[in-house]
Amino acid sequence: CIRDSYSTDPNIPCVLYDDQKAAYEATQLLIDRGHCDIGVIAGPTNSIHSANRILGYQEALYANKIPFNPKHIVYGNWERDIGYELSKELIQSGVTAIFAHNDLMAAGVIDYCTEHKIQVGKDLALIGFDNREIGTASRPKLSTVSLPLFDMGQTATQVLLNILAGKHIQRGQKVMLACTIIERESTMPASDSC
Repeated sequence: CIRDSYSTDPNIPCVLYDDQKAAYEATQLLIDRGHCDIGVIAGPTNSIHSANRILGYQEALYANKIPFNPKHIVYGNWERDIGYELSKELIQSGVTAIFAHNDLMAAGVIDYCTEHKIQVGKDLALIGFDNREIGTASRPKLSTVSLPLFDMGQTATQVLLNILAGKHIQRGQKVMLACTIIERESTMPASDSC
């Protein structure tokens, strides 16, 4: 199966992308740019993707000896309007960067910032997740995490062909593929480093 979530059937082989590692790398990019007050606009609290991305975020903070502040995580619903609404809360809390768990919510952050004369890429760093077209259409262009969708399809096809050919496949095999960070205009160095 090609999945963007995890199978509950332990016998089904799955091809997945590594949310946790990708979130670690996205957070690390912001840290490397000098940001230590990093807010997160997560997906729903019941989403395995949200949970894994938060783990990756926390691991990056821990690896860089940056204290975790639970108030820097707010939960949304993957939609643009919630990114707009929640960005106000994070910006007022003093974050210098936001990691939005998808590009639609990140676009909502850009909408809020544009309306309130906050320059994304100068006053606030922003990174999204999933590399949707909206990221290249926005101004500034959105830094994001690109999902390995083509590779997932190729790998799943190969697993299926192996099953059909009668080759041994480990029951419940999970193939985890890496995502890629795409840095564009929305991530910039902080004026003061951590």
